[in-house]
Amino acid sequence: MAPGLGAAMLVLPVFVLNQMNVPVGRFAWPLTIVLCAAAAAVLWMRRPRVSPRRLAPFALILVCAALLAGYPMLLYGFNWISYGNNDMCSFVMMAHRFASHGYYELPDAAALLNNRDLGASYWFSYAIEGTRCGSDLLIAWLISLTRLTGFQVYMPLLIALHLSLIAAAGALVLAEDRFPTAAIVTCAWLAVSPLNTLGAMYQLMPQVFGLALLSICAAILLEPVKGGAARFSFYAGVPVAALIVAYYEILPFLIAAAMLYHAFELISPSPSTRRMEKLRSLILPYLGLFAVVALFLRSWLLAILPFLDRQAARSFERADPNSSKFPYYLVPSGLANLWGFVPIGGEQGPGWMMNAAIAAGGLLLLLAAGVILWRAWKRSPAALIALAMLAVAAKLYASGGDFGLFKLAMYIQPFLLASLASGALSLPSARIRKLSLAVFLLIAALGLPSQIYYVRRSLGAPGSFANLPMASSRGLLEQLALLRRQPLRSIISDSDNVILSSLEAVYFNPAELNLPAGDFFQHAANLHPEQDEFRMGNWLRPNLAQSALRLARARQERDGMAVFDMKTGPVGSSQNVFYRWRGPRQADARLLATGPDAGPLNHRHPQSAFVAFADAGQARDHLIAVVSRLGGSEAISGPFGTPGNIAFYSAEPDYFFPGMMASAGRYLLFQILHPSARARLVVEYTATLNSDGENRIPPITAIGSERIGIARGARGAGRFFSPVIEPQRIEGDDYLMLDMGREPFQMPNDKSGLMGLYGRPVRLDRRRITGFVRDISAISDEEYNALSAPRTVEHFPSDLANPNLEFAGVYEDGWASEDAFFLLRGSSRLRLKGAAPFGPVEITLLVDGRESVKQKIEPGDFELQSGELAGGKHRIEIRASAAARLRPPDRRKASYLIRGIGFW
Repeated sequence: MAPGLGAAMLVLPVFVLNQMNVPVGRFAWPLTIVLCAAAAAVLWMRRPRVSPRRLAPFALILVCAALLAGYPMLLYGFNWISYGNNDMCSFVMMAHRFASHGYYELPDAAALLNNRDLGASYWFSYAIEGTRCGSDLLIAWLISLTRLTGFQVYMPLLIALHLSLIAAAGALVLAEDRFPTAAIVTCAWLAVSPLNTLGAMYQLMPQVFGLALLSICAAILLEPVKGGAARFSFYAGVPVAALIVAYYEILPFLIAAAMLYHAFELISPSPSTRRMEKLRSLILPYLGLFAVVALFLRSWLLAILPFLDRQAARSFERADPNSSKFPYYLVPSGLANLWGFVPIGGEQGPGWMMNAAIAAGGLLLLLAAGVILWRAWKRSPAALIALAMLAVAAKLYASGGDFGLFKLAMYIQPFLLASLASGALSLPSARIRKLSLAVFLLIAALGLPSQIYYVRRSLGAPGSFANLPMASSRGLLEQLALLRRQPLRSIISDSDNVILSSLEAVYFNPAELNLPAGDFFQHAANLHPEQDEFRMGNWLRPNLAQSALRLARARQERDGMAVFDMKTGPVGSSQNVFYRWRGPRQADARLLATGPDAGPLNHRHPQSAFVAFADAGQARDHLIAVVSRLGGSEAISGPFGTPGNIAFYSAEPDYFFPGMMASAGRYLLFQILHPSARARLVVEYTATLNSDGENRIPPITAIGSERIGIARGARGAGRFFSPVIEPQRIEGDDYLMLDMGREPFQMPNDKSGLMGLYGRPVRLDRRRITGFVRDISAISDEEYNALSAPRTVEHFPSDLANPNLEFAGVYEDGWASEDAFFLLRGSSRLRLKGAAPFGPVEITLLVDGRESVKQKIEPGDFELQSGELAGGKHRIEIRASAAARLRPPDRRKASYLIRGIGFW
């Protein structure tokens, strides 16, 4: 219990002092020294007897847990970013503000209006609306001690809180059973629990901290009051107050469990007079507990009520089955995910394996529910918390609350495992106890691969949950630390990734930042007098609330929306709106350019680093992704982040080539820095992985001062160079847009076996895409004319990776569709070698628009040969009369297999 109580004793004075408008940086060291001295004095006076033999198993478990979950720190040190959760970024940005400012201190108006303090954008939510702040304050305290950034200390602090949660779960079991076996089993099982580990890897610091405090509060409150009212009030009031500051969303579970516990106590067989004595004995201690909480939290306790109400309503919102962000527990595979038999977002394996995992997970859940009911009747603290969570989970499932179920599956882990362990080991039969331990060991062993999967993903591997892949392995934080040593006044970032933009905002504060990834001041923009949160804040601190409102409105007046004309009809008939910062921009701005690992842009102008500075004045033809109404961001909500209009999804490994690619929506808007007089767009696209059975390349169109076609509807992959295009000039800057030419589709939602039991309409892949993009770049007409086209294409897929090759209509493994083309260089005769596995097909070979060969091909190998050709570049078009589907499970349509084409 000590680690969690220590964190509670730390966060409360930090909270109180910061709310007195004292920056955390001013008192972090003095407060730490005072608390350490006080702890030493208490230990000296109390002289607690510690048995190394009893502590040794727990110490060993915590060491193993630290290595299992925290070993990436051994690889990356303070540069471990893990999944790059958006919430983590907001916590860190606010922590830096707390470190240098008081809680209620108004942001500097000039800095706010000129984008020199993006962390202040979150101040409106905290100071006026009462957002929980315990984790932010702990980070602020730690960065004040270490002088590291919040991103550097985030994961070490989170792993420490992860260990405190494991220890607190053990203390919760010991509170009802003084024999340590059940506590040891609980701690060991929780150390390898996949979902418990996922909470840490997913960087849910308030959740991890809050669950540790909830376990401690349950151990104190869910037992008869001992030691007098005053002692109880302080001993319980401190962790309860810390729980509210850290993660007040889970406070209702504690209240429900406490009410159940004391109701069971009151209705237990005893004379009515004895029951009244029990009731009276609770009144004074709980009044004292509330007084301690009110003493620490004061008026902030009232400020959180509207926010808490809104959070509760959000948890019960019914999810759209086609676009749910957290659908995992609305479908049968959630039964397997709950126990870690199958990792969320991982490979599901053969159908029989998934069916077995679902069946085992369902049976275990039924068994666990029975054990929880039995243990709750016995007034087990862990079971009472778990019972309250199961009741809410049933309500959430009935209402389709995907987000709430996702969170509850992680919340319940300490209390679920503690209930099972303490229940099994309290049985009278030694044989059944040993059998139970064997079953627990088997469940833990089956879940260990999922636990390892979640941790390995945190190393930076692209995939499920990774919002900033490759950032840790490429040393992003080190690069940012080096870059910020340069004297900077103004920075333009080219990233559309909100997470990366948040890191840049912290590292380059107080430079003026132009971040096209989205409006970071949506918290200020959302501040309205009619909101319940504002009304409560205005009642509690009217001067502060009105000043904040004036500041928010000033910021909104500075910014605004710009319009890109999509050229689909009369002027104004089709417009795309995007956020545009209208603050001053310095002439000596630096461009913060991202490398190929960060996304699919500007690969024609590569750099080796994840991020690097360039002179914005000399960055020719550089594309900057702009978040817009028709092409929003995956990581933000609101009008620029609705499910059907996402521009780019997170980068993922390219299936065929080294490097990354990204699935894309329909409308992609770009600002182009210093475009050439005759600029062209380059688009590398593949529909091979579309899984729709058609795999068609859409009719891609580039939009500038006019609409210009780039691609037509072949199948497979292609590299396209647009005709010369003139950008649109909007408020002094240049913009281009890509219309991918088709409405976004979703991947097939096929479900078989036990996956079809329920939740059939729910999709595990919510993306709405038009295909996959490998590169979008802008080049000059001179660069295009200087490209040296290859002579042959015969090795698949490697020859298709040649950046000088212009082609379309070919799958990466060499299968070709009805229409394909290559731009090749050579003279003499062109040869096409291939194989036609299907029925007779007529193939026509055109060179530079003229028919050269037309031949009917029978099944088998074939070779076509053109007439004599002059030297130079030649556009080779191949048209087939028919196409057929390849053998299942490959659903692609193809006409023939290319073994080689070119000039030999």
